[in-house]
Amino acid sequence: MLCTAADAKIHPTTRPSAEEIQAVKAALHRYNALMFAGDLKGMLAAQKATTDNAKKLAKASAESDVAVGKLEMAVEKKFGKEPRNWVAAIVEDATDDVAEGADVRVEGDKALVLFKSGGSAPIVRVGKTWVIDADTQAAMTENVSRFIDTLKKRQQVAEETAKEVEAGKYKTMPELVGAVKKRMPEGN
Repeated sequence: MLCTAADAKIHPTTRPSAEEIQAVKAALHRYNALMFAGDLKGMLAAQKATTDNAKKLAKASAESDVAVGKLEMAVEKKFGKEPRNWVAAIVEDATDDVAEGADVRVEGDKALVLFKSGGSAPIVRVGKTWVIDADTQAAMTENVSRFIDTLKKRQQVAEETAKEVEAGKYKTMPELVGAVKKRMPEGN
C-alpha cells in the first residue's frame, strides 16, 4: 500500500488496546498478502470505497500495488529480503515490517496508522473487520486525479523494473536502487 500524507485528524480519547492495534494493523497485513498474491479483486474488497473518487483511487492503488508486489518479489528472489525492503521504501510501500513498527490512533470506527518513515494509512471498521479507508484517503487528497496519475506512473515503473530484474539487467543493488529512484514520479 502506498504511504500517504493524509491526516485524518484522529485524536484518540483513550489509548487503544494491544488487541485493537493488532486488529487495525491486520487490515494492512491482509492487503499486503493480497498484493503479493496478485489478487486485485481481493484488494478492492479490502478497501472501503463508496464515492466515485474513492473507487477510482482504490482501483489505481490496487493496480499500482500489484505491480509493486511483483517488483518486490523479483528483487527478493535475486537479491534477498533486505534489498527488497530497500526498494519497498523507495516506492513507499507499507510492508508488513513497516506496518508493525507504526503507531496507531483509534477513535470509534476510524483509525490512522502513522508510519515512522512518514505518511499514514486511514483504516475504518466495517462490521467487525478493519479495512483500508479509501473514502477518507480520497477526501483528504488535494487532487485525486493527480494522485491517480502518480499511482499509474508508480505502477509503470514497478512493472518495467520487475521485468528488468527478472531479465538480469541489474547486477548490483546500487544499480537497481539508482534506477528506481531516477524513475519514480515526483512526490512519491
